[in-house]
Amino acid sequence: SPACGTLHDLAHAWQCSMLNALNACAPVSTVILSEAKPKPQPWVTPELRHLFHKRQQLHRAARTNPALLRQYRETRRQGTLLNKRLRRLYYLSQFEASRGNSRRQWQLINHLTGRSRSTATPGAPIDDISRHFGSVVSDPDRPPQLYLPSGPSTQDSLNDFAPVTPELVEQLLASLSPSKATGSDQLPPSILKSQAAVIAPSLTSIFNESLSSGTVPAPYKFATVTPLFKSGDHCDGRNYRPISLLPVVAKVLERIVSRQLIQHIRDNSDLGILPPEQFAYRQNHSTEDLLCYATNTLVEMML
Repeated sequence: SPACGTLHDLAHAWQCSMLNALNACAPVSTVILSEAKPKPQPWVTPELRHLFHKRQQLHRAARTNPALLRQYRETRRQGTLLNKRLRRLYYLSQFEASRGNSRRQWQLINHLTGRSRSTATPGAPIDDISRHFGSVVSDPDRPPQLYLPSGPSTQDSLNDFAPVTPELVEQLLASLSPSKATGSDQLPPSILKSQAAVIAPSLTSIFNESLSSGTVPAPYKFATVTPLFKSGDHCDGRNYRPISLLPVVAKVLERIVSRQLIQHIRDNSDLGILPPEQFAYRQNHSTEDLLCYATNTLVEMML
């Protein structure tokens, strides 16, 4: 329709304008980096660094003077014990500081156990990976229409999305994490975050047009697909799963839609849109709540 065409063209023009401004102010350049020196461990103190330095000096001196061998071993023992103690205290403090942040705690656990995610180049040919991803998307065994359980009456359904204000869009842009990956539009979240006040009014117009027409702008549907290795043979394309990186502005629009949907569900909780047994993907609900609910239900049945 003309409205949809206007929306797609508007989003594309906005994206091109941002890229042109970004290239004019901060053009992409090639930088040759020298091999970086390994960073010292965060728990290393001046005392421990002094012991390590003294250990190295004694090690070199003991090669020509065997009488220093016992002193070298004692210094090495002291350094090892101090290093273990400081490392243990550091991770204990990190776990204490990340209490309630399960993602950060799992990062610490994976780092301690050596299960950190690898970012190595895929060993399988890119054509095999692309063919596998395409077969998953166009699965012939997938039913043409998925079964949907009967829900509440559509009398109080959400028919229209409310328009948003530039202040809300600016707030969402300012809350972006600058460390997140750049999407297919090549606009870094750090730029969107730092220029939130400037670009919020123009983005608000695009978002409101999208919400009123019920159409997602075409540029927001393009994603950069990255293969992530699962397990098994690195040379087998079937052992990779796709990770799609959408444009950051598309994620901001998703958050707006998500907020309004959640608010609609909360305002109409008496309609039973979400059953009380629904614990996943709900704020202030967790697996602990589910375990308590299941345990309490079993106890009541046995009484």
